[in-house]
Amino acid sequence: MVDIFISLMSLGLDILGFFFIESFGQRADMVRADHAAGLIKRLVLPLSSAMTTYDVLNVASARVRHKFT
Repeated sequence: MVDIFISLMSLGLDILGFFFIESFGQRADMVRADHAAGLIKRLVLPLSSAMTTYDVLNVASARVRHKFT
């Protein structure tokens, strides 16, 4: 029960961060992409095999960072 509560709280913080990021300037897209990756991790990892999803998210995250650096 506590694990579910902690997961929901961190998911809520990611959602708030995702929408609050708009005020940050030119690196906002990169930060927004990191928050989106965080949201996807929290939503997808519990539902599927953790290693496969984690690998896919790492590749996607690396591509996003490469695009904005």
